[in-house]
Amino acid sequence: MIGDQVRRFDWGRTPLGPRDAWPVALKITADLILRSDFPKCLCWGPEMITIYNDAFVPILGQKAPCLGQPFSVIWAEAWHEIGPIADRALSGQSTFIRHYELQIERGNGPETGWFTFCYSPVADETGRICGFMNTVIETTGEVLTARRSRILNGELRHRIKNAYAKAVAILRLTFRHAASPEAALDAAIRRLSQLDQAQRALLEDIDGTLDIRALIAGALAGTLPENRLVTRGPPVMIEADQVFALSLALGELATNAQKYGAWSDGNGRVTIEWTQRRGQFALFWREEGGPPVQEPAVSGFGRELIEAALRHEFHGDAVLAFEPQGVVFSLRSPSATEPREDQINGLPPVTATVAPEI
Repeated sequence: MIGDQVRRFDWGRTPLGPRDAWPVALKITADLILRSDFPKCLCWGPEMITIYNDAFVPILGQKAPCLGQPFSVIWAEAWHEIGPIADRALSGQSTFIRHYELQIERGNGPETGWFTFCYSPVADETGRICGFMNTVIETTGEVLTARRSRILNGELRHRIKNAYAKAVAILRLTFRHAASPEAALDAAIRRLSQLDQAQRALLEDIDGTLDIRALIAGALAGTLPENRLVTRGPPVMIEADQVFALSLALGELATNAQKYGAWSDGNGRVTIEWTQRRGQFALFWREEGGPPVQEPAVSGFGRELIEAALRHEFHGDAVLAFEPQGVVFSLRSPSATEPREDQINGLPPVTATVAPEI
């Protein structure tokens, strides 16, 4: 307990002199701070000799124990900031500051901390200012939480705005390309559901990225025939705008595989493979074992969504090919997040597959 340390401390070695000889104001003020549960530090005399309580010890960190040292020595690294405030307190002027940022050193290297404090002048029985009381609470956690909350709220607003813009574009283009209002409605509901799934997955990650394995699982949820999908690849984090584009594209590929391609009968299967090497991301979708595939005479919105949107968001190449054995899709891009070296497993380049309604 600091109270015991104060009583045992050899104050005769400091400008304050032996404790029994302290002036009444110093004795009363020191007793006051030692009885307080709020972090307090008393700085007495022109040397600002310190007496602090137990609640103040976490503020000091590894600077403690430092009873009897000048306040200017204890906080030497930040004295250019707090020295003028201390001088004003000794001249009789009180100062209150909320969330004051300081660069400090508490034994673990330089750090930034925020503090709400009051420097209050302390007078003796004659009215002469003899020192000041530093009443303080560290608000570093509160400041960082508020700052992160502002960042997250801004990111959330951006994502909602972005999702709304994508939803409007999906509706407009779906109805423009649809053969009938009924077909347009079905396609719009499916695509908006895909968009919603991607948005909900992103909201689970505060960094605004999504692992490609979670992206694939979410994008194909509800469409997968049992044991007819193979996925292979290392961990790769996909950025938010890329998540929307790739989720929608995979949804289109899966829908067409169900209607016309590898999942339209009981025999075909789909393989999704991806690689990430030296900043180059590649993803391949390949269908095989299903009915023969023919390239459609007219390119629909699904193909436009797959090729154009992915090229734009990934800044790379997105190619859809209609091979007789199944539809093939490949995406190559420099933009996905590079994984650690120990996460990369070598995969041979492959081609991929899709189906006619696209």
